Amino acid sequence: TWNRKTRTLTKNEEFWAFSHVGHFVNPGAKVVASSAIPGVPSIAFRNKNGQRVVVCCADKEAQFVLQDGKRYAAITIPAGCAATLVY
Repeated sequence: TWNRKTRTLTKNEEFWAFSHVGHFVNPGAKVVASSAIPGVPSIAFRNKNGQRVVVCCADKEAQFVLQDGKRYAAITIPAGCAATLVY
């Protein structure tokens, strides 16, 4: 968020989520279907090399289980953070 009065930039969780997409999602990646995570905006990609990337952010602490087939991971995202899961 840009504050015109103080001329300062505050980087929020959405800023960091976009940064994570630019860093972990490769050119040519495809957006893939994923289930909604209640209260956590997220998007999933598959890179051309088969690697999966899930980018999400949370304005308050969030806990959820990421499942892909038979694989599971318990995830906790602190308040005001973005998280990127690469597998």
